[in-house]
Amino acid sequence: MFTTCSSAQTMRICIEVCLSSNLQTMPELEGDLSRHPARKMIEEGLAVTFCTDNVLVSHTNMVRELTLAAEAFELSPGQMRNITINGFKRAFMAKKYRAKRDYNRKIISYYKKVEREFGIGGGEDHDHSYSYRATEDKQYRMMTSF
Repeated sequence: MFTTCSSAQTMRICIEVCLSSNLQTMPELEGDLSRHPARKMIEEGLAVTFCTDNVLVSHTNMVRELTLAAEAFELSPGQMRNITINGFKRAFMAKKYRAKRDYNRKIISYYKKVEREFGIGGGEDHDHSYSYRATEDKQYRMMTSF
């Protein structure tokens, strides 16, 4: 029998998480995102991405959500890249497969270009914790310039 995690992995389900919204609606977190189940999901290798839910209610944006995630879960640049790209790859997109694939390839190429430009990541996907608060402005420019 499959567990929920293994079923999600097998079925290639991507889990969208809005940390700001969850802070408002999950009292068990007690204001501490390091207790959020997304940490375990990422550790278990599930496809996770971060989103904004209702920006007017949660008063958030993608830069804030990614910054919260990077700091709460001590994500490496490679993990951050994979999580961000998961969101594009698994998005509901009303386009044919080839158009979506081509779009995602552009996103991945652009992301790697920005990593090189700002010296983020060094091409490694593990073991190097990185604080994104210092590069919040750079992330904002990256997220809004494509």
